[in-house]
Amino acid sequence: MRNVARFIPVGVWFTLVTYLSLISGSYIRTSWMSSIPYRDKLFHMGVYFVAAVLMMYGLGGRPGKPLWKGILYTLLFCMMWGGVMEYLQDAMSRGRHFEVNDIIANIIGAILGVIVFSVLFKKRYYGS
Repeated sequence: MRNVARFIPVGVWFTLVTYLSLISGSYIRTSWMSSIPYRDKLFHMGVYFVAAVLMMYGLGGRPGKPLWKGILYTLLFCMMWGGVMEYLQDAMSRGRHFEVNDIIANIIGAILGVIVFSVLFKKRYYGS
């Protein structure tokens, strides 16, 4: 049960990401951020940075577990989820469209999240 509980934060986060990814673009108000260049890509990077950190936390916790497996699973899942969200945005026709640059921003955010987690928490959660 302890290991399942570690995935609650990432599950909640991906639920929120899914909701925000699939609602109509007209519901998202960004007027306060309109002066920030590339704000959409920065948002994508930030969302997947947090997702990667939470997933690395969920996958860790057992001493001796290889860090590379956590990194691999996290990056593959984030890439897959980001790709599916972009595809669904386009398929649902709610004013949002598939963008390769969004997927690239998602991947960069996930990579940065894995790097930061690995540097700061490697010994604590992976024991190596």
